[in-house]
Amino acid sequence: MTISAASDSRPRPDTSAPEPAANLPQISAIRDFLSNHVSSIGVIVNGDFLIRTHEQAECLATMLANQCPDPMRAAAGIWELVSNAIEHGNLAISYDDKTTLLQTGCFESEIARRQSVEPFAARQVRIQFARGDAGISLTITDEGDGFDYRFYLDCTLTTDRPNGRGLYVASHYAFDDLTFLGKGNSVRAFMRG
Repeated sequence: MTISAASDSRPRPDTSAPEPAANLPQISAIRDFLSNHVSSIGVIVNGDFLIRTHEQAECLATMLANQCPDPMRAAAGIWELVSNAIEHGNLAISYDDKTTLLQTGCFESEIARRQSVEPFAARQVRIQFARGDAGISLTITDEGDGFDYRFYLDCTLTTDRPNGRGLYVASHYAFDDLTFLGKGNSVRAFMRG
């Protein structure tokens, strides 16, 4: 498994730790849906999707996860990367601000508020899906300013906050490779199979 910058492809250790995302409500909802539904749209070879909201992200994560070799693993990773793009990218909610908003119960209302005001109202997340012989590739790009992803290349699982596990879940559990592109507002995820 690797997590890297476009020019830095360092191997990441494989971990056998229990899945840290299992108790997150959105991932639980996606997994429940996945366990009760089989894709009725057939096989997606390529797709280009634009979304703005968590609700759209949940639906898209479910649909795309059903297209992956390991849907349960993929659901967690897709949700984490797309929700990060919405929250931290398009809506510019910092890691510390998200912690405070979650602890005070104001997170959802702040998401709704920011999605209704400029410069955030029209921002979208683009998800590109491609099926190839080697596996599934997803590229997720937001319209934010990017971030210093190099800091997170050696991320560890945090348990002292209600947030901060998304990139860990995506890189150590969900995907075989994770590559940040450009200024950090785009990430390519790959799942073999």
